Amino acid sequence: ALFTGADETLVEYGRTLLLFNIVLGVLWLPLTMLMAFPPEPEWRPWVWAVGVVGVAAVLVYRWFRAAVIGAGEGVPLRYILIYLCAAEILPAALVFQQARHLFPELPHHL
Repeated sequence: ALFTGADETLVEYGRTLLLFNIVLGVLWLPLTMLMAFPPEPEWRPWVWAVGVVGVAAVLVYRWFRAAVIGAGEGVPLRYILIYLCAAEILPAALVFQQARHLFPELPHHL
């Protein structure tokens, strides 16, 4: 908003972020309950996968929505790309990098 003068875009994108966070909370609450009770259920990997896919889908849609909102307000594409890379994609990549350490590596057969 500082560079482009599009204050309404920032407000709309902020509302969109709030809505997406609420959707993720509504999605994750029942999934968390399914994973926690009873202890070590057989469906835990499937529930975990559904949660991860849901978060990834919301995240990609949020990035797409940011590009559409910005382009609709006449924000140059380079500003949208810089914002998405710096404020959205980089933190997601750092989380992914840290999450890789949670799982054991597969053996490499030569």
